[in-house]
Amino acid sequence: MQDSPVSASIKTANKNKSASIFNPPSSISTSDLGDGQVVISQWEKFLNLIEKKNSTIAALLRSAKPTRGDRGKVVVEVYYRFHQEQLTNPKILNLIQDVLSALSLGFVEFEFVLKENEKPKPKSRSIETIMHKPQLAKVAAEVLT
Repeated sequence: MQDSPVSASIKTANKNKSASIFNPPSSISTSDLGDGQVVISQWEKFLNLIEKKNSTIAALLRSAKPTRGDRGKVVVEVYYRFHQEQLTNPKILNLIQDVLSALSLGFVEFEFVLKENEKPKPKSRSIETIMHKPQLAKVAAEVLT
């Protein structure tokens, strides 16, 4: 079996740490490079195929956000370093490329950018919306304060 067509390297840019994955095999020509914008437009279809092969990786990718697509490249924001480390594993990168091939999307570099200061926050709800009784909520707030 041939060596993996992808490898991982870590770089730092604009205070956001990112893992860039791009080492196409020498047999890949520029015409074989996929369009990252097309990958983003077919993101749900891509995730569904990933899920059929590995539901854990699909879950990591679902919690991420593809933000930019160019010729041969997709930038994906992740919110946790662990997710970034998992997604840059060579076995996972091969799985991603296999799915891209199955979708006839060509070879696309995935850059996983760690958005440390923008972790998703749980939605806060006021007592009024939780209890659906504004008057009762007001009385409860007065008692508790």
